[in-house]
Amino acid sequence: MKESFSDLMNFCERYRGCQRISVLFLMAVLVILTVNREKKQQEEEQKDSRVCPAVFVLSVYTGIAYAFSLLLSKIGKKEGKGRSLSIAVISFLLVITALLSGRRVMSEDHFSPAENALHLRTEHIAVMDRIIKDAGNRQVIRVAGPMDISMIFNVYSSRFAPLYSSDDEKYIASLSKDARAVYEQFKNKEPDMKKVTDALRRSDCTYLVINTDKYYPEFKAAEFGFDLVETVGFYEIYRMPGNTGGDAD
Repeated sequence: MKESFSDLMNFCERYRGCQRISVLFLMAVLVILTVNREKKQQEEEQKDSRVCPAVFVLSVYTGIAYAFSLLLSKIGKKEGKGRSLSIAVISFLLVITALLSGRRVMSEDHFSPAENALHLRTEHIAVMDRIIKDAGNRQVIRVAGPMDISMIFNVYSSRFAPLYSSDDEKYIASLSKDARAVYEQFKNKEPDMKKVTDALRRSDCTYLVINTDKYYPEFKAAEFGFDLVETVGFYEIYRMPGNTGGDAD
């Protein structure tokens, strides 16, 4: 009972701030009462088909829709030149009602400022900030990882030099043999980290980022000599051995 009362209060609170809905509902009640009165006169010998407007207190929008339906039904029974014009007027009023009683799609209610201008995921930003911090004064940071993060490294900072940054076939074909080897490994859920780390050494790629929520290598990069810098969420950040943070490139 308490929850039902709370829902009713919240319902009233929502409509209190939008007087247009209240006005439309009152108009709908008047239409229903008027049509009911006419029905009573026309159907004295038939079963009563009137609907009490109090029922629609449970659903304001249904009451408004029902009222317009009654009007359209009543006009539809008319004959003559005025019928088409009446239907057009009521249809126009229906459109205006929909526009006035709702919220605009392009409204500040449906938008909020982005966390960052590039619309990057917070986790990705944390990963890249951690690499930049570890890299110290390096001006060029060579990095590799799955495509979901490789493609945004150099978007976030010009200091990043990803091993690859697109999955376009022509672009991939133009890469070095080692870069293509790493790319191909990350197309699998279980990449061979031996092949990946060997290719990164030959490419002089300092950092490796792996999403452990999507990739499940049998052996981690640490098994092949790479140093685990830090784990950020599901991402593990590795550094090639011998490349300590802060060295100039």
